[in-house]
Amino acid sequence: TLSSGSIPANSTCTMTIDVTSSTPGTYNNSIAIGGIITTNAGSNSAAGSGTLTVSALASPTLTKAFSPASVDVFASSNMTFTLSNSNAISLTSVNFSDTLTGFNVASTTISGTCAGVTNSPALAVGATALNLTVPTLAPGSCTIIIPASASTAGTYPNTTSGATTLQTGATVGLPSNTASLTALLLPLEVTKTADVLSAAPGSNIIYTISYRNPNDTTWFQSIVISDPVPVYTTFQSAACGALPVAITSCSILSPAVGAKGNVTWTLGGNLNAGSSGTVTLSVKVD
Repeated sequence: TLSSGSIPANSTCTMTIDVTSSTPGTYNNSIAIGGIITTNAGSNSAAGSGTLTVSALASPTLTKAFSPASVDVFASSNMTFTLSNSNAISLTSVNFSDTLTGFNVASTTISGTCAGVTNSPALAVGATALNLTVPTLAPGSCTIIIPASASTAGTYPNTTSGATTLQTGATVGLPSNTASLTALLLPLEVTKTADVLSAAPGSNIIYTISYRNPNDTTWFQSIVISDPVPVYTTFQSAACGALPVAITSCSILSPAVGAKGNVTWTLGGNLNAGSSGTVTLSVKVD
């Protein structure tokens, strides 16, 4: 029941009430004949009506990207989700999931411009599934950033599920685009050179074997280099050369001097990305 007090002669007045609806549809509302009552002019003699149309809210949209899209094995890439809300009001309890196939979460830090983001269960390094919730998604867009990495070389396509919200109920929005993370692992580079182009019987040849890690961030471990004594020669000596930083040891397994067979160098520690070194083999021509 509404009361406006009094209305001066030959005048009008307006009363405004804000209304809302949780269900889309068209709603007719009317004031029946006699629904307006005055103390000195009786009641209205004609009905009044109005129509309210409530449109459905749009589900938020999701896009996904990796930056950088290609990294070394075990290196981290920022997995970024962009959530967009095209409605004029905020959406709450925005939830979506993501299954990470071939790669995993690299850090428990959740950054970006979306506020208060949580994962259920709590985010863990090595996790291969996400269940993320944004408490409030205002009109416009915001981002969620989670570091990811892969332990095996390959290209891994990934698509995020659609999002649900409190306001859109059980309606699930469209899934994201498909973004791919590529993990690279370049093999150990090995080259071999001789100190002479030709050699007479009884003279020595020194072979230098160079090794290098060509990756940008990935290190190598348990490196073993093996080289047979060439035909028509016999073993004389082998050396490890100057050890690169983080290579902690170098052991040599070889035949006796004057014999034939394989020479093996075993390197301990790590061969860091971009690091290189050499080993040498000396033989005598038969």
